[in-house]
Amino acid sequence: LKISGLLEGLTWTSTQIAQRSAAADPWRSMMVVHRDIWLFGERTSEVWYNSGAAPFPFEPIPGAFLEIGIAAPFSVARIDNSAVWLGRSNQGSAVVYRSEGYSPRRISTHAVEFAIQGYATFNDATGYSYQDQGHSFYVLTFPTAQATWVWDSSTNLWHERGYWDADDNAYEASRGICHAYIFDRHLVGDRASGTIYTQSISTYTDAGGVPLRRLRRAPHLSNEQRWLTYDKFQLDMEVGVGLTTGQGSDPQLMLRMSRDGGRTWGNEHWTTAGALGTYLTRAIWRQLGRARDAVFEVVVSDPVPIRLTNAYLDVRSGTN
Repeated sequence: LKISGLLEGLTWTSTQIAQRSAAADPWRSMMVVHRDIWLFGERTSEVWYNSGAAPFPFEPIPGAFLEIGIAAPFSVARIDNSAVWLGRSNQGSAVVYRSEGYSPRRISTHAVEFAIQGYATFNDATGYSYQDQGHSFYVLTFPTAQATWVWDSSTNLWHERGYWDADDNAYEASRGICHAYIFDRHLVGDRASGTIYTQSISTYTDAGGVPLRRLRRAPHLSNEQRWLTYDKFQLDMEVGVGLTTGQGSDPQLMLRMSRDGGRTWGNEHWTTAGALGTYLTRAIWRQLGRARDAVFEVVVSDPVPIRLTNAYLDVRSGTN
């Protein structure tokens, strides 16, 4: 650990240096939280503070030693006065942790960890955080794996974000790679072009003006492998918020259904979310057939607000 001359980064004297002695693994990343210096190693981490000692003023906080290191040096971010990072240890890797005091707390789920550990590489992950609408988010992007996972600290829930590539008909990692809140705006840097964009819940296009394709997929629906007949599927959502002209004047919802647990998908079925002012519209699909293990998926790409509250199913169960 080295420090330069005051308010400049050009002078580096031999007395302003400290050598790690608490563990053998090298430090790979650093974050300042609550004026403490968090030093993340490959498999362990330490927290140092300014003790005012001479000639080197920083020293480790007694007892602030973590048996968790960092798997991706640029994954660490500060959120709600704590550090969040993609960790690793002598026991394993690809688990997301959040600091509680000077202790790590696992915040990733088994499903998220299964996905991350399946990537060919995850040590290139980058993380940033921001707060919007009372929610604090940690955004973790894997450029090589083309995936982005986001943790909402307010709800303790994870979701995925992605940039829809219409040519490949697939999602890639979110284009936002860094963030700053300035001029009362959330500004994000595009990982592909370097362009700076405004991020807002009232913006309905993605980087470069491409449609923002939103997807919501339900969990598996089964009952001891019996046949289930689906008479009606209805979304409880805000309707009647279409635009006055152009795309979005009659916003459309697309429903797909898998009858084999999400391995293959059937045809697309479309219905309206209601033109502007039609507040009694109901988003309903009927006569959806039967399945033993069904998964429903809803997609919308019109440039209008989409606020889903719930979903309802009318289901009849068979006997075998």
